[in-house]
Amino acid sequence: MGKDNNISCLSDSSDGKDSGTSRYSVYELWVAGEESPFYVGKGIKGRPYKHLNAARRGEKSYKSNKIRKAWKMSLPIIIKHILRTDIEEDAFDEEKRLIEFYGRIDSGTGVLVNLTDGGDGESGRVFSDEHKKRLSESHKGKPGNPQSKESRRKISEGHIGKKKSEEHIQKMREARTGRALSAEHCQNISKANMGRVTSDETRQKLSKANKGKVRSDEIRQKLKGVGKGKIISDETRQKLRLASTGKVHSNETRLKISKANTGRVISEEQRKKLVESHIGIIPSEETRMKMSVSQKNRVRKPLSEETRQKISNSLQGRKLSEEHLKSMKLGRTEEYRQKVSGSVKRYYSLKAQTQKNLTYLSELLCLEE
Repeated sequence: MGKDNNISCLSDSSDGKDSGTSRYSVYELWVAGEESPFYVGKGIKGRPYKHLNAARRGEKSYKSNKIRKAWKMSLPIIIKHILRTDIEEDAFDEEKRLIEFYGRIDSGTGVLVNLTDGGDGESGRVFSDEHKKRLSESHKGKPGNPQSKESRRKISEGHIGKKKSEEHIQKMREARTGRALSAEHCQNISKANMGRVTSDETRQKLSKANKGKVRSDEIRQKLKGVGKGKIISDETRQKLRLASTGKVHSNETRLKISKANTGRVISEEQRKKLVESHIGIIPSEETRMKMSVSQKNRVRKPLSEETRQKISNSLQGRKLSEEHLKSMKLGRTEEYRQKVSGSVKRYYSLKAQTQKNLTYLSELLCLEE
């Protein structure tokens, strides 16, 4: 018996070649009780059952109408395998011979609902890229068969743990390269990913896949535009801060960051936020040492008069808060205090020596007079 009560599957090889391991099969579809078949076909594996499934789904064709009519009358469909072979040409020849023998209804020569004389199918046919593109364009905009959430969930669970081959991954990548997604599609993807928690393992894989990847200027510009005007929550800022803590950038990366920020104009609002964010922060001894070394080795460019004026104007009337003064006082190291103390002592020593020299010169002038 077949897959339900209305399907019977019989194997009846007319020439004795009945091997279940053969690739190709020529078969006939019969309605129980009738004296001749109504369809002759050729295919591989479960091809005969696809006709029954198509009729069950409501396909509009002579063949499907015949099957549904038989089911309505409680008559089972019988599948008779006439020939099984590994040679496709032999299967084509047998299909054509049977169609010619029984004749076709549409041509007025017989009883079959076949629309061709046979021999025109290709099992496992591989479509060209051009043909695939034409099929894709013809189906765009057509309403598909929407699947329920439960069906989507089952399909998703069925793919969990499945590993795709490198060849498969490469084909998927090439198919998506350069593909432009609509704004609605992008919005749907964004909504689907909201609240989704990515595991550490997945993050590590993404990081490794993106390392050394060079993005074009066009893509960089697009990414830059996506983040503009986006308000980042305090929680996200904290996560970004923690992720960056202790991260050591290479000299090459530092140079790239420096070049990217050169000439960048920071708004007054942004400057104020940066100043406020640094108030009360006391750098560690290690950080101070690094900053000191970097400042010593830094080749300073002479400041323009315009820049000097801006700095002077920004410092005029500026009053530091008690908290800021306290943090500055606490942040000074003993070495720094000694350097300042030594500089002050040298200043007053030179001042006193200069005063003595002036007094001595004044006395000499008075004696000469």
